[in-house]
Amino acid sequence: MPNLEYLGQKLSIDNSYQYGSVCIDKSVRGSGVLEEIFDFAREGMSKKYPILVTFINKINPRSYEAHTRKLGPK
Repeated sequence: MPNLEYLGQKLSIDNSYQYGSVCIDKSVRGSGVLEEIFDFAREGMSKKYPILVTFINKINPRSYEAHTRKLGPK
């Protein structure tokens, strides 16, 4: 992460929370669980970190679609 910046700040483990992959069981996909997990993490971690970063794997079409369509920019 030392090469990544956001609003002029270099990202580090001290100033950013990095949200990564989430696996949702088929039985609850489409029920809003992803949004609930994401919002819970965002609300909790924003109290500790000024920058929250989401990594989306573009080679996983289901994950990419879920994150870009359901979560979008926050």
